[in-house]
Amino acid sequence: MSEVCQRLALGRSLLVRLYELYPSMSRSKVLLLQNYRAYDDIVDVPSHLFYQDTLIANLKRPASLPYSVVFYGVHGKEEIADEPPSFLNRGEAAEVADRVEELIKLWPAQVWGNANPARICVLAPYPTQV
Repeated sequence: MSEVCQRLALGRSLLVRLYELYPSMSRSKVLLLQNYRAYDDIVDVPSHLFYQDTLIANLKRPASLPYSVVFYGVHGKEEIADEPPSFLNRGEAAEVADRVEELIKLWPAQVWGNANPARICVLAPYPTQV
């Protein structure tokens, strides 16, 4: 993190800073306790990372469905892109392409309908990475 970011206390997100701004019993402070829209394996990640395991999912993923969230570690190499100061990592890109192809191949059509790549979400910090 740059010295400027450190000096401006930007090492913590705005939501964290707002949460810490108010006293623990403040009426302005609301903590989500139940999630009604996502399967448990999706909710478990933020529950553990941000809610001290107090966020509960009301939807359980049926055993017949693939996992909703999957994390992969890739040992790729960053390269300077054609238009600096951007970087690219061909190993990461290949891994994402392989995982999307695998998902399409294993698509549970009986539950989700016909395979539709447009319904697959790949998250990345920069638009040019997707």
